[in-house]
Amino acid sequence: MRTYTLNLTDFSGFVQPAAQVNADDEDVASYSRFFAKQLGENQPEFLNRGLCVATCDEAGTVQFVAPIDTIH
Repeated sequence: MRTYTLNLTDFSGFVQPAAQVNADDEDVASYSRFFAKQLGENQPEFLNRGLCVATCDEAGTVQFVAPIDTIH
């Protein structure tokens, strides 16, 4: 089990750490997708802004990216 940081980002300069999660490597994608879905549902102001959840490992390397809403 490792610690991952979930960052809210637009990949053009805006990065906001949003949460940390302890997860097994094979569970990172599902945690990221779930967190992104919850953000979109609970904070609709994040929709239609091109924001994603970028999940990084302890070294800061992006391991998974989940869009908050549909990609156009």
